[in-house]
Amino acid sequence: MLDVDNITVAIISGLISFFLGAAASEFVFKIFYARWLDRKESERKIREMSFPLLRSADALDKRIEILLKNALSGRVDNDPDFLLNNYYLFANFFGLCKIIENQGFFEYMTDEKARAFSINLYNVYKGLNSFSYFEKVEDKNNFSIEKIESTTIPKLASNAIGEFMVIKENDGRYRTLSFIEFIEKYQNNDEFKKWIDYLDNLIRDLNYDKLNTQWNRIVIVAINIRKLVTYLDEKSSKTSPRRIYHYNKLHDEIAPIITEDLEKSGYKIISSKEGTYYQINPPYPFIRD
Repeated sequence: MLDVDNITVAIISGLISFFLGAAASEFVFKIFYARWLDRKESERKIREMSFPLLRSADALDKRIEILLKNALSGRVDNDPDFLLNNYYLFANFFGLCKIIENQGFFEYMTDEKARAFSINLYNVYKGLNSFSYFEKVEDKNNFSIEKIESTTIPKLASNAIGEFMVIKENDGRYRTLSFIEFIEKYQNNDEFKKWIDYLDNLIRDLNYDKLNTQWNRIVIVAINIRKLVTYLDEKSSKTSPRRIYHYNKLHDEIAPIITEDLEKSGYKIISSKEGTYYQINPPYPFIRD
């Protein structure tokens, strides 16, 4: 079987020699080859990290869906083990994002790929910490600055949680804490627990109320997480395709901001006997929740 990468290197090496001559070409080629090796290593790391990130985002998406459905049905589940698992799913996601950020994966992506990846990833953080979604309702009804802030997970907090979640192995690779390791750290490290309290404020006692800042915040996060899963697994080869519901459960002045963002991202609204929802265009086959 032909090694396409080696052939590519050989062709480029020949072209450099042809245009620059032997002496100059050797110097230029060394620079090119070092850069090429860095790019290939980065691509390998990106592939290595993409699946764990997808798996984490997928698990978080499914759990948030459970939280939303519980709230819509009037059920509040503050069981300590359930809450701990919720904290872990968020924290594991933050940890994986921290690994990606620290490894500098974006540097060797094409500009287009880096931009798309960055937008989809950091839209999740925007949902968690941005006030921009609440600008039109700020200081109205229940949307005081204090209440909006109380449901926010600042980037400082998500970064701190992410750092606590990351472990460097003996072989130099990084991983996130297992659930058991997470519980041990949560129970024994007051500093870690302090940052996790931000997550607790977001998800504990969640109930459905369009005038509730907590409800609106978690729905925004849910939509942006689902968009990330769709982006990471565009062909739905590893995850179930998802429709985006709940946008119409947002405050009337917040919902248009979200739907405009969805439409700019290529989502189309679909009306059926099951109701209305957004899905990526063109629609995936065999859509299921």
